[in-house]
Amino acid sequence: MTDNLYTIGLPQLRNKLPKDSILSLDDSFFIADFAVEGGSLMSSVLSHPCRSDVFMLLFCNQGRLRVNINLKDFEIEPGDMTMITTGTIMSLEAVSPGEKLHFLLVAMDKSVITELSVASKDIYTDSMAIIERPSVRLSESDLALASKYLDLVKAIFASESPSAKESILHLGSSLFSLAGGIWSRGRFEHRNVAAAEEATSGEVSRRGKFLVERFLSLVNEYHTKERMVGFYAEKLCLTPKYLSKLVKSVSGRSAPDWIDTYVILEAKNLLRNSDKTIKGIVYELNFQNQSVFYKFFKTRTGMTPSEYRKML
Repeated sequence: MTDNLYTIGLPQLRNKLPKDSILSLDDSFFIADFAVEGGSLMSSVLSHPCRSDVFMLLFCNQGRLRVNINLKDFEIEPGDMTMITTGTIMSLEAVSPGEKLHFLLVAMDKSVITELSVASKDIYTDSMAIIERPSVRLSESDLALASKYLDLVKAIFASESPSAKESILHLGSSLFSLAGGIWSRGRFEHRNVAAAEEATSGEVSRRGKFLVERFLSLVNEYHTKERMVGFYAEKLCLTPKYLSKLVKSVSGRSAPDWIDTYVILEAKNLLRNSDKTIKGIVYELNFQNQSVFYKFFKTRTGMTPSEYRKML
């Protein structure tokens, strides 16, 4: 274990991949189409838990991986598309030995996200569900279409057009919309949700979903320091009561529940993947004292922080 969870950004991720597999848009965006034997390469990239500072779309063409995303294990198989949003804690748990791996990876930093067209942001309206289920199975036609996007990007790079960046950003926007549609379709085909949650999903305005996404983004940024709904409501220029009602209607979960989910995830990660003392974790998560932290943790997990650490 280490004292701190490291953050992996675009440069670190790119440096771990074969150079001849990468098409790069300055230092903020790249697409990689790579095939490797066995698991040595991918193990070196994500062998230790890290926090992603990159948005990634990972299309699996061949091979199988078991990855840990936000402390949950997921199997990634051929035909799967996996979304990794910024702030995600992830690691590679296992790779089938000797198996050939072939992946298409689209990676971009936050600066590119803001440059993409409004339509590309549709992918974030379902981010609550992406946290719970980051992968979805693609059809053969979906995978073929993703490959065509890569071929088109290659052609734009080869053209050396002075407007290459703008062209690729537009393609990125289109890819976001495509991925969001594929993911939403797969989610509705496979998930089991309460009828009440389904009934409310069509009644929520686009602005309401956007505000809840902004709320989740702020929680991801500030959850180690701020746990009060009022803090986030003020950031969004809303009343705490209105924000609480909106979050509940859009996500089916309360605002405090979402905040606690992020805090518990952070606490479990520090207990699991660092050598920090519990006193150090209390300080890092901005709890008043160890007693308050112990009560918070046990109420939500059924065990004390010490018990959780011992069972790992």
